[in-house]
Amino acid sequence: MKRINGNALTEKSVLKAQVRNAIKEKDTAELEPVLADLGYDYVADKNAYVQTRVDENGVEVYTVLTMTVSTKHPSNLAERKAKPKARATEEVEVE
Repeated sequence: MKRINGNALTEKSVLKAQVRNAIKEKDTAELEPVLADLGYDYVADKNAYVQTRVDENGVEVYTVLTMTVSTKHPSNLAERKAKPKARATEEVEVE
């Protein structure tokens, strides 16, 4: 586990904006070379990394990675309830 030198929360127990921004900058700097090696491009105005794939019909499909800094662990977030959908079974190979 990495440490933060100083107090990360405001008086109202909210994560300080400067702490959030500092964490994003540090983690992005560490991840950028790895993501670039994996073929991801950085989209600055959306603050996201994107990888594009094209199917045999020329349709582009995007993998979008964004970063969130929070005081809540993802497993503690409220679950989204999805409606069940009928699924057609088809095998697809992804590179």
